[in-house]
Amino acid sequence: MSERVIIVVEPADELLPVLSAAQRIAPEAGSLHLVALLQGSDEPHRDNLARALEALEAELAGWPSAPAAARTVATSLELSFESPQVEGALVVAGPWRSRPAHERVLALLELSSHARMLVSVGARTPPLASGPAQPLCVAFTDPAMLPALVAAAPGQPGAARLIGLAVGAGELHRDELEQALRAVWPGGDVELELLRSSALDAAAAVEAAAARWGAELIIVPRERRGVLTALTSLLAAETLQSAGRPWLVVPMESPRGRRLVASDSIVIDGSPAWVTLELVGALGRLPIEGARVRLPHASQPAVVGRGGVAALPAAPVSGERGLRPFVVTLEGEEAVGGAVANVVGEARPLVLVDADLPPDSHSDLERLVPDFELLFVRLRADAALHELRDRLRSTLPWGGPALVLDASTWLCDDGAADVPRAVDPLRLVRLGVHLRQQGVRVAAVVLSNNEAPAARDFQVFTPATLARYLAGTLVEAAGPRETVEILTGARPVTGNAVTLELDNAEARAALLHAAAGARERLHLQSYIFEDDDVVRSVCDALAAAAARGVVVRVLADALYSLHGAYGATNPALARLAASGVEVRAWQPLRGPPSIRNLKARNHRKLLIVDGERAWVSGRNLGAVYYRGLDEVRLTRESLFADVPWVDCSARVDGPVVAEIERAFLTDWVRAGGAPYDIREPAPAGTLECRLVRHEGLADANTLELQRLLIDRAQRRLVLVSTFPLLLELQRALIAAVERGVRVQLLFGNVRPRWGDGTPFGGGAYRELGDELVRARLEPVLRAGAEGYEVSLAPRRGWSSDLGRVFPHVHAKLLVRDEAEVAVGSANVDVTSAYWESEALLLVSDEGFARQTLSLLEPLLAGARRVDSSAPEGSLLRVRREWLGRLWPNLIG
Repeated sequence: MSERVIIVVEPADELLPVLSAAQRIAPEAGSLHLVALLQGSDEPHRDNLARALEALEAELAGWPSAPAAARTVATSLELSFESPQVEGALVVAGPWRSRPAHERVLALLELSSHARMLVSVGARTPPLASGPAQPLCVAFTDPAMLPALVAAAPGQPGAARLIGLAVGAGELHRDELEQALRAVWPGGDVELELLRSSALDAAAAVEAAAARWGAELIIVPRERRGVLTALTSLLAAETLQSAGRPWLVVPMESPRGRRLVASDSIVIDGSPAWVTLELVGALGRLPIEGARVRLPHASQPAVVGRGGVAALPAAPVSGERGLRPFVVTLEGEEAVGGAVANVVGEARPLVLVDADLPPDSHSDLERLVPDFELLFVRLRADAALHELRDRLRSTLPWGGPALVLDASTWLCDDGAADVPRAVDPLRLVRLGVHLRQQGVRVAAVVLSNNEAPAARDFQVFTPATLARYLAGTLVEAAGPRETVEILTGARPVTGNAVTLELDNAEARAALLHAAAGARERLHLQSYIFEDDDVVRSVCDALAAAAARGVVVRVLADALYSLHGAYGATNPALARLAASGVEVRAWQPLRGPPSIRNLKARNHRKLLIVDGERAWVSGRNLGAVYYRGLDEVRLTRESLFADVPWVDCSARVDGPVVAEIERAFLTDWVRAGGAPYDIREPAPAGTLECRLVRHEGLADANTLELQRLLIDRAQRRLVLVSTFPLLLELQRALIAAVERGVRVQLLFGNVRPRWGDGTPFGGGAYRELGDELVRARLEPVLRAGAEGYEVSLAPRRGWSSDLGRVFPHVHAKLLVRDEAEVAVGSANVDVTSAYWESEALLLVSDEGFARQTLSLLEPLLAGARRVDSSAPEGSLLRVRREWLGRLWPNLIG
């Protein structure tokens, strides 16, 4: 390749060593510019310099490749660092003997910010001899630097002996670093030396090591940040000026101050290497979505997706541990980055470590290093990848490098933009679960605090438990199980019958009939207990059952049913307790509340009768949930609370009823109730069901189920919900649309409306809820999903001048490919995903899925199709985008 070379010398320099260094590194130079640095005191040397330039002309004849017309020799009284000639060129600097070392190195630093590469020739450097290639030394801290450094080496890889000088590395990483060297120097002689030097003497240590190995050239990275800045900083000034061999300085950033930084990755069974990419400039991280990146071995570029995530073709692998550094190049930009591919089939068991683990726990972590591959995990995008790596290098007692994954690469949750930090431990456990589900040998995760979520397939360490770990006692879990069970913990139960109840009046009649027919016991759990006429009729039925000897147990959330929260008493529940019903409040509130107290509530709605029949529902106890649309009179003067909601329950018979009752029993005992025996019902049908339970911050099982159903969809996906989409689910829905799935979203109005969109009276605060819902739906609709706003034709008892009515849709229903249906209490927002305890019934049956779709068809047919391209007004769209970014930080 033709190279533009600029040689910068002063009269006191010997030109031959400088020129020979330039010839060795850029043998195919297309043009040569010799710049002489002259000061006033150098005037007597002008004649000497002129004679030296004449002698140099003869030497140029030996430059083997460039056409004569391209060779120029020029002198200059001063060097302009902003010169277009310097930008992107190879700059070779002489020792500048008459100038102070610190002045020279400052000039070199400035030159390196504009040059493509820089060569520093020291005062003791002899002319480089022609002939067989001599050993090369490469100084590095992170193996991800190696491809870019080796690419700058003269000659072909493997032509000379390569000496790797790992600055700051510990003995525990020797094998990994040796394999990284062999990967970038195939077929050649490779040696590794570990240099445990400080920043004060790093440059001198590298120079001394190169002398011991007899190297003719030292290749070092130039970073604006990081440990290796010491190699080309003021601390290295004397070493660089007096060096006995040239130093080739390779910028890790582009001449414009940009560099591409990649997270490390895990390659699974030859699948793409998923990475998160960040383009870093002087003012921070720059937008990169939509950019194209390329690997050296790849024939086609990859496109960077949302959040900087890209699927790169799997890199070639070498070494027993399966570690391979590779360079990612951003097309159209002079910026490169690095990543490390880890092929799981050849790797040791993995331990995932929260990158925010306090440094005082790193010594405890060191005991895991001999037996496990440690991967640090960035949980939030507000910590830049390069800064995180630098911090880890400086704090790990066993030395670098530190491999850093990005959790959002797998969770697709936009760098945790819409979830609170309190859920980060659970997100790390979720990453481990996802990797286990894909066959990765995850042995443990290490959290940064002492609140540990549950995990089924690997050990979870907190700083406290990590301190008590004994080397060799961590046992890798058994092989992977079936996907749904790994992700949710729910096992399939066959022999069931399930009926969906979309009609409120029919659901109320079923509830009252169940209470009237109960023989031995009746268990009811609800998030909200209102005190209205519908609830009073239910309470009367429960009291009557208790009066005839049925054991009636009622469990309500203390906060949202206002029973047991700061002394509050719910009148309906108080009357039940007085009538012989055993009433318990889940997690009463006393004293100063915490965010956890207020957010980690129990959102389940369950009913179990005689241990034989059960309901898993989205309906709370209140009129809006159980009053039929034909049972109310609506006029233009009606209030929003007068409009019944669209909701859904699942009536269940068969063996899975025992799982539903176990969920109730667990909460009942936690609320202070006495345990009781659970019977196992006989088969009642042919359906395979699972009860997926989510226990607040201990797991994310219902979120995992929703995400899995969306990711599995191949043809059609119908989601019924009116809650602000969690970004992770939003991204999953967009991905489903992009792979050709027909995605249909059926939703309502948090503030019910009539006619042309006029809201019913009251509830103005609910307008914000509607804006939030639509803010999160719009990106999915713009991607190509179908949006349907439930719209009901006039009914008996409704005023004829209302026109159509747009109710709230409170149902939580997901249908995947006419194959699976999930129904229950779990919404698609951050509160249900992480904070609140939930229950979803998963039915895996084609016939049942088709029946569910037929139940939804009337709602879809009568709904108003939402056109995402319609001109709603730029101000409205801007406001919704703003709300979509801030949710849930705006209102929690």
